[in-house]
Amino acid sequence: MEKDTTTNPTAFNSRVVMLIIALGIFTWHSMAYDNLIPIYFQDHRAVPDLAITKEDFAPLSGGLGMTVQDVGLIMFFNGFIALFIQAVIFPLAAEGLGIWKTFLLVTIGHPIGYAIVPLLAFIPATSPGLLNLGVYCCLAVRNIFGILAYPLVLILLKDASPSSASLGRINGAAASMGAASRTIASPVAGAIYTAGSQLENTALPWFLTAIVAIVGAIQVCFIGRQKEEAEIHVESVGAHLGQEVSRRVSVAAHLGHEAARRASLALVRQRTN
Repeated sequence: MEKDTTTNPTAFNSRVVMLIIALGIFTWHSMAYDNLIPIYFQDHRAVPDLAITKEDFAPLSGGLGMTVQDVGLIMFFNGFIALFIQAVIFPLAAEGLGIWKTFLLVTIGHPIGYAIVPLLAFIPATSPGLLNLGVYCCLAVRNIFGILAYPLVLILLKDASPSSASLGRINGAAASMGAASRTIASPVAGAIYTAGSQLENTALPWFLTAIVAIVGAIQVCFIGRQKEEAEIHVESVGAHLGQEVSRRVSVAAHLGHEAARRASLALVRQRTN
């Protein structure tokens, strides 16, 4: 749809504002997840050799007890999972369901990706193969929701702008909202995880993050759909793929490098002692 550039309507109409808020909520719980997941993987297990019973919820007071090397390797392969979802699943979903339906689906499904993470602690440490399968399944579920949501909301923002002249202001406001959410997410997520550890319930930050995602899903339901969105297809998606793919690869490479650095420092300390 060609935007009218002859008039100067208000850039921040109600739909644009709601989409920017949705982007802020999504960025917050997405960044909280990215900060919490490696910490949870490395946190000690409350019950190392778990025999699952209906009454035993002790595993929820700890993490998975993985080594730094294991976490780095997992995050490395997680980058390839993200690339596959971005390159294959994203275009198929956008083409088959449309931009709005896909955005609505992944936003509503986001809480699931967070709520299932603490359940990994119920997988016995004596079954590393089963544990790794559960870890990668959780990462895949979250990647499907997270990777699809970000470019979709940017496409919807572009379509909701009243004119092409307003895109600069709208994109600037969206970038500022995302930056503010990322700034707040890290310390808040860390504080919540610390509180959960003190309360012997490390599932607390995951459930609270899922609640924030539920709030985001409810908020999205009030945005409403534009008639013109039925005409938006994968052509609009291509411009946003490269940015997200590059970001995911950079994050995976950074985590792998950081894990290797920490492992080297630990080895040096061990030899020194």
